[in-house]
Amino acid sequence: MRGFPSIASSETYRVRRWDVLMLGSALPGLIAAVRLGQRGLRVLVLEERAAEGDEFAREPFLLVDAETGGLLSGCLRAMGIALIDQRRFVSEEVALQVCDTEHRVDLGRTSHTADEWASWGLASRDDARRFAAALDEAAEAERAALLEAPALLSATRRAREALAPARKQGPERGWPRALADAPRALRSVLDAPLRALSNLGASAPSPEARARLIGGLLRGGVAMSGGDGYLRGLLRRRIAALYGEFRALDCAFRLVSVQNQPGIAVGGAKEIWTGRALLVNAPAAAIAAAVDEPLPAALEAPPIRWRRHTVHYRGPREQIPPSMADRVIWRDDSADETVALRVFRGRGRAGFDLLASVVVPIDDPPAERRAESRIESALRDLLPFSEGALERRPLPQLRWDTDALLADPAGPTWPAEPELRVSARPAVYGLDRASVAGLGSEGEVWLGWRAGDSIAAELS
Repeated sequence: MRGFPSIASSETYRVRRWDVLMLGSALPGLIAAVRLGQRGLRVLVLEERAAEGDEFAREPFLLVDAETGGLLSGCLRAMGIALIDQRRFVSEEVALQVCDTEHRVDLGRTSHTADEWASWGLASRDDARRFAAALDEAAEAERAALLEAPALLSATRRAREALAPARKQGPERGWPRALADAPRALRSVLDAPLRALSNLGASAPSPEARARLIGGLLRGGVAMSGGDGYLRGLLRRRIAALYGEFRALDCAFRLVSVQNQPGIAVGGAKEIWTGRALLVNAPAAAIAAAVDEPLPAALEAPPIRWRRHTVHYRGPREQIPPSMADRVIWRDDSADETVALRVFRGRGRAGFDLLASVVVPIDDPPAERRAESRIESALRDLLPFSEGALERRPLPQLRWDTDALLADPAGPTWPAEPELRVSARPAVYGLDRASVAGLGSEGEVWLGWRAGDSIAAELS
């Protein structure tokens, strides 16, 4: 089996050592790096140079549940985020809007959402409240399961727990049965955000993940007010405060082993960065295209077939209708594809930035052209007076350190436990985003939090 090429420590190379090397700067890894730094472990985050200075293009489409007791608020507290920064995460009544030729439906807090369903004729008022209550209960069961889940377990502990007496069963989990009787139009509105909120390619979320992904909307959305930057910038500053470091890679590199420790050799440089552990925080299939040599067998992965095609526009704030939410799922009757639109209202200026995305197959130019056409249709519908007022802006072109690639899981997904360990010698861990992709950005927050704790426990 192909492993990590071994390089002898000698005067030929200058070896620099950290506790953990992290390959990639996706959200789960940034959270894990904070948790590792809190345990006194030195972390080096290696990112693609094109990802530097990216203010908002890689921000999560949607964050939910910032209130006390929520997963996001619990993670922020656990990471020691300053209280003044925690207070920047402000709960919103509306999480997102689903817009089509017949509806402009708000999905947000439970009572508001039930009223919306009734107002748009998607269900009677009594049924709307019953459906919303059932979905909220299902989402709360999954939130409890996420919060109660232990740090990702070792194989020995998993085996020991498998032999332990079964725990008492909690509330029934999964997609609520009551919604099977919901009118077709309502079920269609609830299905519309799935593509934008999940990070899956062609797969569908598990019933449990779907309940949390859609039911989580009933706690409202989360906006970041004031201050400097967004969530990713906040995490980067926290990592730096814990003596973590960032290095940008702009050329090919090799994964190597130095005295049974994983390392990275960059281009023709005579310097090797090593760590007691390597944490892979980018799609292995994408990393394979950026390295000088084939990946070790333990990191081999099937090709990724789907990605988000995203377009960035900037325009004057008056082009945004007052009734338009910051997150919109737009669709028409001609196709199943939806357009996800995320508005970032300008800080310190009178304009806004808008990211519009459609999921497309990789290396499919006709699909990309169709996606562009659908985005233009969405803009004409939602911003009818914006023609000539929007400026298209370039986005960083990332090869391997990217969140745009959507991998389908090769193994179990939530509520199953993600597999963290890739290799014991050298110590390599992987943040498999596909395993929690059905949970969307909340799954990534949970994965980074739990993985960081698990790796810290093994290395401390």
